[in-house]
Amino acid sequence: MSSEKKYTLLNLDFTESLIKDWHKLQDELNYYFKKPINLRFNDHIKIFIALPLVTAIITLIIFGRKDGKFIFDVLPDLFSFFFLVIYPLSIFIINRNAIVAKKRKYAKRIQEIPILQKKLFQELKSKSDIPEDYWYLYALEKMKKYINNNRADSLKECINLFEHEEQHYARMRELRNIKLQQEAISSKVDDIATLGWYNLFRR
Repeated sequence: MSSEKKYTLLNLDFTESLIKDWHKLQDELNYYFKKPINLRFNDHIKIFIALPLVTAIITLIIFGRKDGKFIFDVLPDLFSFFFLVIYPLSIFIINRNAIVAKKRKYAKRIQEIPILQKKLFQELKSKSDIPEDYWYLYALEKMKKYINNNRADSLKECINLFEHEEQHYARMRELRNIKLQQEAISSKVDDIATLGWYNLFRR
């Protein structure tokens, strides 16, 4: 491997490493502001099945009969009020309080992260030969493959090859979208033609 290829590969590795460090810091920062309670669809289904049963049992134990009327008569209204008001409001309040608690607990770290990210950015600006437009992992990984697979010998060749492939992929996506649109139009025309024949034979 020539010295230029080695230097380019080392610079790509160096840039990729700093970019990954920046993303790790960003993920950490996002965690501090992320909603702690992130229920999946299955979790909501379980809650929607379990809570009405629990609500009914507790309500019957506490109230039983009231004014000679079974509490079952008012259970639908109680369920509706719970699911439409109490349940979403409770999730919102719990999440908000948890986020506030996390921000208070990690306040110092939250202030440090933007400073560290700024330092990484300055280091990239001063030490990386990779243009800023390509400071993302997909582009850097592609360029490293060009070097390792002997498709490029320099940074300039890596960038040219990357741009050429991206333009090719963009054209392919455009052609695929045009084909899908044509197929959709053709399908609609067939449906209209079929409907026309159907109406003709109904006369």
